[in-house]
Amino acid sequence: MIRRATMAEADAIRACGRAAFARYVPRMGQDPAPMHADIAAHIGLNEVSVALDPAGNVLGYAICRAEGAEMHLDTVAVWPDHAGRGLGKRLIAHVEELAR
Repeated sequence: MIRRATMAEADAIRACGRAAFARYVPRMGQDPAPMHADIAAHIGLNEVSVALDPAGNVLGYAICRAEGAEMHLDTVAVWPDHAGRGLGKRLIAHVEELAR
């Protein structure tokens, strides 16, 4: 299931982002910007969608925001142990549907 995130999920979303982007730290020599996103602020602005397993655990998320008639996709992240299963594609498709 993919739906808008709630504040109760903020810590899980932060942890997912840190795990998803950790592999880039050695290559970049610094943390990628998504690792420092203000998740609570994005949730407060209704900009975060989460993908959940049947038990309600966060498997991944997308941050997007509307600017006028445009939708901007900021971040897509999936827990590394759930990567490669099409979850990121489903999150992007969800953002595309929101844009419509």
